[in-house]
Amino acid sequence: MRLLLAEDEKEMAHALEAVFTHNHYSVDVVYNGIDAADWAESGNYDGMILDIMMPGKSGLEVLREWTESIHHQIERLNSLVTQLLTLAKMEEGGGELELKTWNASETIMDAVTSFEASVVTKQIALQSDIAEEVHMEGDAARIHQLVSLLVDNAVKYTPEVEKSTFSGEKTAKKQNFRCRIPAIPCRKVISTASLAASTVRMRRGPGERGGYGIGLSVAAAIVKAHKGKITAERTRDGICFKAVFPAKG
Repeated sequence: MRLLLAEDEKEMAHALEAVFTHNHYSVDVVYNGIDAADWAESGNYDGMILDIMMPGKSGLEVLREWTESIHHQIERLNSLVTQLLTLAKMEEGGGELELKTWNASETIMDAVTSFEASVVTKQIALQSDIAEEVHMEGDAARIHQLVSLLVDNAVKYTPEVEKSTFSGEKTAKKQNFRCRIPAIPCRKVISTASLAASTVRMRRGPGERGGYGIGLSVAAAIVKAHKGKITAERTRDGICFKAVFPAKG
């Protein structure tokens, strides 16, 4: 078994380490709360021994942060499973769309504004420019999911103090939805097939945790089911996801 031992009194830490090692445990030792929190987050431990009073953070603070991190990981995994099930069902031709004609402007705005709290917490800007009375034929719940996936991706990968934008408009023959995320300079058009993988690779550095790209695959499946087209274009100052649907009336 692998243990994390956090004790600021080094003599006590070494004594405890010797006891656990003698009993065939693998032990990592740190001497303050800051290091304990970092090691707990990055390591895969079977147990932790935390001194309550330590420099930087107390053992109780480290335990609370670690518990919150575990809860967030569980939520991410639950979301991943849901998205995988949705994707599998749509790719197999299941999950029939509930088609109707409705005001997509309201649905899109509702999805965008649901991220206001996340935007404030991360200290970024999210600008929306949604044309009024954009009516389309399709599944309102799926379109709401599509917009949520794109905006969630934008909020997740937009650096602090920078701005993402989401816009929607209607022309005589089609409806366009665009979501722009600030990005590293690059000139390339991404095909739908490489949509998810390219975005994750662009944003994730060596050893950095990030998304799995499943959400964007689900977004592509939703657009395809509506007989639309989704692409992502990298430009000098951002990456722009564009979903195009046939116009209705």
